[in-house]
Amino acid sequence: MNICWESIFTMEADTTKFRKKTRHRILLIFGLLLLLFLFFFYTEIKNDDFKSILFICIIALILFVLFFEIVRFSRLLKASEKQHILLQNSLDVLENINIYIIDRDYNYLYMNQPDIAFMEKYFHVSPKVGKNASDFLSAELFDSLKAKVNVALENNFHASKDVFDHEGENLVLYTSYSPIKNKRGEVVAICCITTNVTDVTNEKEEMLKLIYQDPLTEVYNRRKLNEYYAEVIQKDNLSIWVFVFDLDNFKPLNDTFGHAIGDQILIQFGKILMNEFPSNALVSRLGGDEFCVLYPETIHLDILRIESNIVLKMQEFNLLGVSVSIGKTFARNPRYHELDELLVEADSNMYEQKKSKKIQSKWLS
Repeated sequence: MNICWESIFTMEADTTKFRKKTRHRILLIFGLLLLLFLFFFYTEIKNDDFKSILFICIIALILFVLFFEIVRFSRLLKASEKQHILLQNSLDVLENINIYIIDRDYNYLYMNQPDIAFMEKYFHVSPKVGKNASDFLSAELFDSLKAKVNVALENNFHASKDVFDHEGENLVLYTSYSPIKNKRGEVVAICCITTNVTDVTNEKEEMLKLIYQDPLTEVYNRRKLNEYYAEVIQKDNLSIWVFVFDLDNFKPLNDTFGHAIGDQILIQFGKILMNEFPSNALVSRLGGDEFCVLYPETIHLDILRIESNIVLKMQEFNLLGVSVSIGKTFARNPRYHELDELLVEADSNMYEQKKSKKIQSKWLS
């Protein structure tokens, strides 16, 4: 069953013309009837036929009542048109809110101006009422639309968040799908409202960076480390390696070459950790020249390889006298161990390595 939404949302111009023409015709007909009434009235008065005069007066009264009812109807129609135009204009000025309606066969019944502008900007097509959505969407997007509409039909409502790649940037859209029913409860169309939440999402990500990211090295900070350990590691009781890294001789370097050089070394070391550990590891800065990494259980050979690569990469700073000491510990049941407890243990192992390196350096000298 099709509903002529196009005529509902685009009829204001034609209706206004029709109303004006109708009003002029009514006035013309009423004027002619009035002249005819006056002619017959004058004729009957001359003939002294009072019955005919009374009959003509009754007809005249009916005509007057009919005329004023038509005028009242015209005013109501004009008010309705104004309401419709106001509604249409309101839908067209909604910023970042695209509204379109499709029937059960995915033919467009209505779309507001923001939706047309959105489709033209991001998909380089101009959807038209009466055309099928498959004419403007790729096969993949059309199949996705059908799947979401089917869910909406089953559950009486559906909402989805979709991310599209547009010229290298993510476009984030939130869409709701609401079935439209007739008086018999039959679904005749689906109203889709899409909101472009890209800016909001980006702002949220920036806020999260401020909350959870170390501003200098751009790795995570201690707040994120604590939350991740409590909400992910402990909650699911995931076996995990806890690494602590400390840069040797970093303070003397800062005192000698200044904080600008020291900051660059911290930034580079953060990148080394991000590059050497897999994406499922969480890299964070504890503060100063101390870093921590949480890494899910893996074979010991991988651990040794990662440590070796980090030490090797840090050799480029040997001329500045900076190296790295590494401490680690393994938690098989983190649910029964607080993070601070594991950090103390890893930190202790790290200082043992640092002490060993100092003794070895003395023997070599």
